[in-house]
Amino acid sequence: GVSAGAISVFFPETLLPDQLPLYAKEFAGATSGTVSVVLRPTDAGRTGYGAQWKDFTERFVSALSTSVSRVDVPMPVEFDSQGMAQPTPLFPVLRTLAGAVAGSSYAGRLSIGEGIEAHLFRRGEVGTLIFWSTVDTTSGPVRAEVHLGGRPVLLDLFGEATEVPVAGGRVSVPAYEMPQILAGVDAELC
Repeated sequence: GVSAGAISVFFPETLLPDQLPLYAKEFAGATSGTVSVVLRPTDAGRTGYGAQWKDFTERFVSALSTSVSRVDVPMPVEFDSQGMAQPTPLFPVLRTLAGAVAGSSYAGRLSIGEGIEAHLFRRGEVGTLIFWSTVDTTSGPVRAEVHLGGRPVLLDLFGEATEVPVAGGRVSVPAYEMPQILAGVDAELC
């Protein structure tokens, strides 16, 4: 085993979201110290930006669902010919995800509809739900039915907000293959 102290584990972009918790658990069991994870995004030039954003979000959420103490991500910037850092299209995605879960703790997976992966993060009594469809949505979205209170706001990965009408403490939101964030929910009701 590894002695007490902090260890940082680099998980390559080829590691699938479902594999990440297994490896993180193995490393956490090998030390009495803390474990942090370094996530590197896939190459958008190879996969396309949409696939990069979806994969990164799923691996980011997967990493947060484990017992690791920290998730580190290389700053998503490129340098221009003058040496100036320019944000890549992943930058706003990372900003949105980090802002959505900042100060939160992972509360678990939720069942909110057939073919939907959903994860709840809590900050006191306020919850943030990150969810996506696990089935093909080219012919239309899957509906996520969520019992919640509060004043939820639906965010896309770029932070664009849409208010969600609540009827009787329940909302119905579309779930697509691209992850979305439902912020400001009552974590006690989820």
